[in-house]
Amino acid sequence: MAYDLDLRLRVIGFLEEGNGVTKASKIFKVGRETIYRWLSRENLEPTKVKNRRRKIDIK
Repeated sequence: MAYDLDLRLRVIGFLEEGNGVTKASKIFKVGRETIYRWLSRENLEPTKVKNRRRKIDIK
């Protein structure tokens, strides 16, 4: 599930105000690991998956 860019920016802004990751996770209902992943990225834009293996062949 891709999170909206606005939510990502609000979470990062909340952390920059001096709040903790655990508190942000509870308030915004986003996993802690997801927030840590966002912190390690330079660009918060959602990425598009070009080639995804499907369980069922679409053809």
